[in-house]
Amino acid sequence: MSAPAALIEAGLEAVVARLGDPAPAVYERLFERMPEACGLFVRDVSGGVRGEMLQRAIEAMLDLVGEASWGAGLLASERVSHEGLGAAPGRFEAPYDAMHEVLREAAGDAWTGDIEAARRSARDAVSRAIGRPPPGAA
Repeated sequence: MSAPAALIEAGLEAVVARLGDPAPAVYERLFERMPEACGLFVRDVSGGVRGEMLQRAIEAMLDLVGEASWGAGLLASERVSHEGLGAAPGRFEAPYDAMHEVLREAAGDAWTGDIEAARRSARDAVSRAIGRPPPGAA
């Protein structure tokens, strides 16, 4: 496992220890920012689809900063798929931003500068994988 992936996993473990399943909080944050996204989950009454999507997003992100064997292909495909379902173009990365904020807040003191740097590196890799410039890039 790469050092960034290990740091991100350490941050996730701290969150789970403090918060339990982060999916409800991540999607609550996402829907606060993008109320229109809530309509895309109208059939997900149990939250299972959201939980599965978050799990796959985390796994893809970890692959991007690790072996980089499949995450980029999955994310590029999912971006196109999501846009076909009505997700706003250019907003595919929004769940990663909501996830980052929720995880950082929930981890508290356990979220170190190294974890933050690893997570930002992973977020940049997500942007590149789906063909968009990383946040803050000119």
